Amino acid sequence: MQFNKTGPAPTIAASNNTSIYESANILKYGGLIAFPTDTVYGVGALYANTDAVRRLYNVKSRAHNKAIPILIEKLSDVWSLSTKVSQSAQNLAKAFWPGPLSLVVYKSASVPTIVAPGSTVALRSPDHSWLLELLNQVGPLAVSSANKSGEPHAISYTEVQTSLGNKIDLIVSGKTLRPSLPSTVVDCSVDPPKVLREGPISALSIRTAI
Repeated sequence: MQFNKTGPAPTIAASNNTSIYESANILKYGGLIAFPTDTVYGVGALYANTDAVRRLYNVKSRAHNKAIPILIEKLSDVWSLSTKVSQSAQNLAKAFWPGPLSLVVYKSASVPTIVAPGSTVALRSPDHSWLLELLNQVGPLAVSSANKSGEPHAISYTEVQTSLGNKIDLIVSGKTLRPSLPSTVVDCSVDPPKVLREGPISALSIRTAI
């Protein structure tokens, strides 16, 4: 399969019956796609495809020492990506997944170093029906916000076109559910867990769920 090298990436509506198939096909062949999530627009690749993830870093001009979060379909997917999932992490996942909460946990050997160069990885199950169906079809995705590093988060497909449109292979147009609010991030590799970024879910709600 030939990927986009020059010119704008094609766009397909999430409501199109073939959008999941076309997105999955591009991902399985090592491509990059951008799509709406329940927070902001994301751009992603299959997490285990190191060449695709390396390209994701380059497209975003992202420092390679900054880990890329992994989106998963459901809580049970955590066990193949982490060596240790604390009770606090499980409580938070049960309370807020699918939803705008990223949990930092110790990574397993299945997570490539290029995705997470340190000992931990951030995992999230998004509350977005189209994206959950895609994850069901292709498995976990390494996903970052669909903008060049340092730029504002994209909340529409036109903003993605402006920022990354000439460097990725497909843009899925649709609505984000919580415009301009990236997920709350909680480090569950420490005890007690620490809120690293407060987003749609408040620090108080996190403490209560724990």
